[in-house]
Amino acid sequence: MTKFLIKLIALAGVVYLIARDTWRVTLNTSNYEITISFVLFLVALIFLWWLLIQIKKPFSWWGQFCAWRQNKKRNQKDSFLPTLLTAVLSHQSDKANVLVRESEKLYGKGSKEVLLVSALLEPQADVFNKLNQADQTKLAGLYGLIKEAEAKGDFEEMNALLQQVPKTQEKTLWVQQAKMFLALTHSDWKTALDILEQNKKQLSKSDYKSHKASLLLKLGRLKEAYALAPSHPAIVLTYAKTLPVRKAKAVLEKAWRVAPNWQIYLAYKQVIKPLPENKRLKSVLNLTRATRDQRYSLLARADMDTDLHNWARAKENLEIYLQSYPLTRQVANMMANLERTAWRHEDIANDWDRKAIESEDDSLWLCRNCGHTVGEWQILCPHCNAFDTLYNK
Repeated sequence: MTKFLIKLIALAGVVYLIARDTWRVTLNTSNYEITISFVLFLVALIFLWWLLIQIKKPFSWWGQFCAWRQNKKRNQKDSFLPTLLTAVLSHQSDKANVLVRESEKLYGKGSKEVLLVSALLEPQADVFNKLNQADQTKLAGLYGLIKEAEAKGDFEEMNALLQQVPKTQEKTLWVQQAKMFLALTHSDWKTALDILEQNKKQLSKSDYKSHKASLLLKLGRLKEAYALAPSHPAIVLTYAKTLPVRKAKAVLEKAWRVAPNWQIYLAYKQVIKPLPENKRLKSVLNLTRATRDQRYSLLARADMDTDLHNWARAKENLEIYLQSYPLTRQVANMMANLERTAWRHEDIANDWDRKAIESEDDSLWLCRNCGHTVGEWQILCPHCNAFDTLYNK
């Protein structure tokens, strides 16, 4: 009531002042002038100020509404994350479509967050196909699809997908690796060598030489392969077979000095087989002199002594071997042969035969990539398809 009376008195005062016309304000223009009551002018200014406030209010309401929407979306995102984590950890694949749609509402279609949710819940092939549909993510989608085709062994699909790679991206490392893999699986050694030459700058010098030598071996260019990798057992063994006895002996001796192994010794033993017994023994002693206490040097001398019926010396070398190195199939077989042939100890020989069955083979090739073993060298690991990763133990 008091506020009403105050407003009423104020209104009456304004009307009185306007009626008395005590003060006037003159507004001059170029053609005419307007004279109005000062009080009326003041009232008009106050009215305009009030009107501006009323006009501004809807904008502030809109700002408040936008802030409310943002808070609501933030709260929805905060509640969505625990739901997503629960679905992923509990493998609730039946909720995948619902969660993907929810993420599209919260983050927008095609956003990184939606792709991440899809990758967690949807089949990978579907995600890669989605990536492949957009120019910005096409290469990533192709990469995933090509890797899936490679894992399934679908080489035709791999080739078809590689044709979709944009021209500007053909020199990308993984694209070149995929093309190399296809060439290798189809035994297209010439194409593989061309791809290797194109990408030599992306490889270390040692890897490049090893890969090139392996491909040259497959192409039958043995001399070139040997020049690049004179200690590669597979290349040395193959190259030595094409040489006269003297040159083959020199090649095998050189490879042995770099990296002694059982395969090299067996090839060397075959080369010197036509020689008299004393010269064979002398050749093996010369071969192993620089690496006398190395495991394969001990085995080589023991094997040659066994062939020449030097039983005691053969057993001595094997016993020295067993003091420092693990038991292998070759060693167990040698001990069994010695006990059975030299001293007729059949029971002891049988024990060594059992140990031979349980022991590893020294002549196997091991893959650096997956640890798989094979009996003969191959350019691709038969287990993981890795290129040029087999080495002689």
